[in-house]
Amino acid sequence: LIADDTEVAGTVHFSAITNGEITITISLKEGYIENSDVKFTKIQGYDVAPITKPHPPNFITYQGKSLVVTVPACKFYGVHLNLLRNVPCD
Repeated sequence: LIADDTEVAGTVHFSAITNGEITITISLKEGYIENSDVKFTKIQGYDVAPITKPHPPNFITYQGKSLVVTVPACKFYGVHLNLLRNVPCD
């Protein structure tokens, strides 16, 4: 899970397929927290890899406030989170 194109914000784990579904578990790195004011988790499943960069507001497989989500099994997924990050202030 990458933040700002350069920092590791956490990990995404995909379970084995069971009954046509997969469970996606997201673990955040210390310092990152969920933005509880919004549906901070957005997931889109794809049967074919997208050719262009996916647009998270259009993700419809899942939109909500969970870091553990069971969704229909697909070959590819886009996973987007709206997170907050603790930044030390001087």
